Order: sequence, then structure tokens, then C-alpha cells
Amino acid sequence: MKTLIAAASLLLLLASFSVSAQVVLDGSLGPSGSVPLIGGEYAITDDLGRYSGNGKNLFQSFGGDVGVGKSGFDIGAGETAHFSASLGAPERVIARVTSGFRSQINGKIRSSIDGADLFLLNASGISLGDGAELDLQGSFYVSSADVLRFADGPDLLVQDASPDPALSGEAPVTFGFTSASPALIEVARTNALAVPAGETLSIVGGDVYISGRPGFGVPDVIAAPGALLEIAAAAGAVDIPVTLADFDLAAVDPAALGLVSILAFAKVNMSGVDETPSGGVLIRAGEFVLASDAQILAKNNADSAAAQGPIDIAVSGDLILEGSNSQILSWTAGEGRAGDVLLSGDRVLLRDGADLVLFNGESPSHTGKGPDALLTGRVVGLDTDAEILIRSLSSGKASSLTIDAAEEINILGGAAVISDLLSDLLVESVGDGGVLAFDAASMTVTGAAQISTFNSGSSGAGAAIEITADALTLSDGGGILSDTGAVGSGGEIQLDVGSLAVIDAARVSSDTTGGPGGAINVWADSVLVSNATDRVKGTFIEA
Repeated sequence: MKTLIAAASLLLLLASFSVSAQVVLDGSLGPSGSVPLIGGEYAITDDLGRYSGNGKNLFQSFGGDVGVGKSGFDIGAGETAHFSASLGAPERVIARVTSGFRSQINGKIRSSIDGADLFLLNASGISLGDGAELDLQGSFYVSSADVLRFADGPDLLVQDASPDPALSGEAPVTFGFTSASPALIEVARTNALAVPAGETLSIVGGDVYISGRPGFGVPDVIAAPGALLEIAAAAGAVDIPVTLADFDLAAVDPAALGLVSILAFAKVNMSGVDETPSGGVLIRAGEFVLASDAQILAKNNADSAAAQGPIDIAVSGDLILEGSNSQILSWTAGEGRAGDVLLSGDRVLLRDGADLVLFNGESPSHTGKGPDALLTGRVVGLDTDAEILIRSLSSGKASSLTIDAAEEINILGGAAVISDLLSDLLVESVGDGGVLAFDAASMTVTGAAQISTFNSGSSGAGAAIEITADALTLSDGGGILSDTGAVGSGGEIQLDVGSLAVIDAARVSSDTTGGPGGAINVWADSVLVSNATDRVKGTFIEA
């Protein structure tokens, strides 16, 4: 909770931060002085910077004597910073800000250089606020790193404005953070940041905050169909690869990794458009929080193209989804596969109404396979109305869920609170359910919480429930349930445990009003079935 309070306070502080818009060259790579604003546009041409590497890299440098609180690269609402090239055809533009002040971007960043990636670096931090927008031909990398390292050649020192630095002609490979307190990056209430399909939108800073805006028809903060969103956070000295998939989290000191927060009605929408598939999300940090009605959405409507990637979030500390309407959703709405959902941390916690949703199809005519989910951690927990919902609306195989905890899986409720794991198959579909698999040293289902699978109409089999644990305790109305009301069979329940306790109105149940009920198989060294004397309904196991 302290993390959420601190994040909210910081967002309020940043919202009040404003500077006069201006673009000023620091003179380290060419001329110095202000770039004029003409017709609402700052024309940042290639003759204002310097080429390197046979023209592969075009460097631009901003800052200089710009005044207190001004970065030298601040874009106002309705303004455009336009990067262009007439002297060459660079593969990438690398723009740094050397002033020592944070950049405020409330307008458009445009590049008309065909296929060129754009790097924007300010070690003092960057805010992409109201009105911020991207109009690019390639990928966009925004970072508060102190150093940009290359495959070969000298590093680029972000805040060193010494004239005529040696420059590399190779591709950047690493964002280097040398400060004990790297500057944060904020993305707040923008005009939906986007890059073209097949490209990357990368945000690598100190703590990274993404926030939206309440109200009906909440706009997207990020909308990038077919693209890859990469986010990483540093809290100290660490090198983070430009290609984030190369980042080995286990090889890094956890204390050097920061916080990624998606808060306050922020909608990160990676859903596909027509035959453009859904995008992928890759996040690496020390902690991750998705809360306060925030969402990550990835619906793939394509008939053949698979998602650009999974929703893959891995942190060294806590990974938290919190609050009603806070949600991660992956959906196969065509035949193309949607991205799987991979959540990994020391503790992976869904609580207070947060949802993880896996959907498959929109009608029985669809045959695409649903996305799967894997949650791993020392502790994995669902509490207080949190829900993992798996729903198949097609004839394709439904999604599977695996929860793997080194120590504990806790699925908790409270008075009249249910945490459901639900597989629901549509009438007239023929698809089978997936598998709900749990593996932990200790697993508890209590407080009216449930793990349930329901076949409501498919001629296929309902989802199976498989639990492997040293100790499994069901108590206080907690249940493991398999039901079918269809021609198809119910899902099997398999419990492979050291000890099994079913107490205080808890139950393991298989029921049918249609096809065959799912079998209940129990392998256990010890079984305790008991009920408190004040319980109206006894504990039972039925098939």
C-alpha cells in the first residue's frame, strides 16, 4: 500500500510540473541555439546533428544554457518536433538532452525518416503528458539512462555536452544506469502512444509510471496493435539491454531494479485491428503494480497472424494486480493465437477485485486455441474478489492455467467473497477445456473461495483441475468444483498431495445435469474430513 500511496503522490506532483516549450541545440554536435517554432513545428534537420558509422546513426544533442527548469527539449501542446534527413538515410536517430533538467513532452514527436528508429535520452527524466503523440516510421526508445552503450565503439554519455565527442556507428545494445537514483519516466494521459506494427515502443527508466484519466470512454494511454511494448525500471547501477528479451533478471541485484506502475484508469491497449494482430508486452522490474482501474488489453482479431508476443511480466519482488476493474486480458477473437500471459515474481498477488482474463473465440465457428497463462513465484495468492476467468466461446481448445509456487498458493475469500477459476464452454461448441494446474509446497482454499470448472454446453470435456502439493487445505466454505450441464463431460479433479484437509463446510465436488460427471481422483498420505459443530451443512465429497 505504501507503494501505491507514493506513486499517487508522485503523479500529482508531476501533473503540476510545467515548463515553457522550446527546442535548443547544445552545440556539442554542430550548431548551438534555439530551433525556431514555425507553423507549430520545430524542424530538426540532419544538418543540425552529426552522422556516424557510414551514415547509420544520426546523433542530435539538446540543452545548453536554457534556463532553470528548462531541458532544451520540451514540446508544448499542439507543437511538433519533426526529425528529418536530407543528407543521408540513417537507420536510427539518437537524440540526447544534456541540460540536467527533465523534458516535458505534451506535443507530437515526428520522424519522416523512412524506417528509422528514434532514441530519446534524458538522464534527468522525461514526462510524456497530455497531448503527447508519436508519428514515427520505426521504433521509439525513451530512456533516462546515463549512458548508451554500443555493439562497438565508444559509449554515448547522455549528459556530457563536451564538443565533438567520439561516436559509434554501430547499433545500441545497452542502456547504462550509473546513478544510485535513476530519474523516472512518466506516461500520463497521452494521445495514445503508438508505433507501427512490427516495431517496438520501449520505455526504460528509473521508476516508470503510466497513468490515465477517469471518465466515460476512458482513452488509451498506449495503443500499439502488432507492436511490442517493452518497459524496464532501474533503481541503481545496472545495464539493461536495448532488446529487453535479452535481460537476465536473475543475474541482476534485485536492489538495482525499480518499480513499474500502471495506475489511475490507464489503458494499455495492444489489441489488433482487422488483420493486424495484437501486440506483445514485455516488462522487467523490481516491482510491478497494476491498480486503480488500470488495464492491459490484447485482443487478437486476426484470422491467421499470431500475436506479436505474450504479455510477459517478470519482477524480482512483488507483482500486484489490485482493485476492481484492474485487469489483464488476452483474447483470441479470430483464428490467430493471442499472446499467452506470463506473470513471475517473488510474490504474485491478485486482490480486491482484480482480474486476469483469458478468452477464446466469439462464436462456435471459431477454432483458434485460447491463450494460456503461467503464474510463478515463491508465493502466489488470490484474495477478496480477485478472479482468474478462463472462458471459451468457440470450438477451439480452451486456455490452460498453471500456477507454480515454490512455497504457497493461497486462494482466499471472506464473507460472501468468491475467487473463481472458471472455464465456461459455449452451447454448440465442440472444444475441450484446458487444464487448471497448481503446484506448491502448501496450498489453501478458504473463505468461500473456489476453484471451479463448468461445461455449459460443449460436446467436449470440461477443464481438468490438477493439484500437486505437500499439503492441501480446504476450509471455511472453500471448494474445488467440477460441473457439467452439457452433452460433454465434466472436467476431472486430480489431487496428488501429501496431506489433504477438507474442513468447516469445504467441499470437493463433481456434479452433472447432463453428460458424465468428471472423476475425482485423490492420492494422499493422509486425509482429514471434518466439520465444526456450528456448521449447518456438513463437509462432503461427492461425484
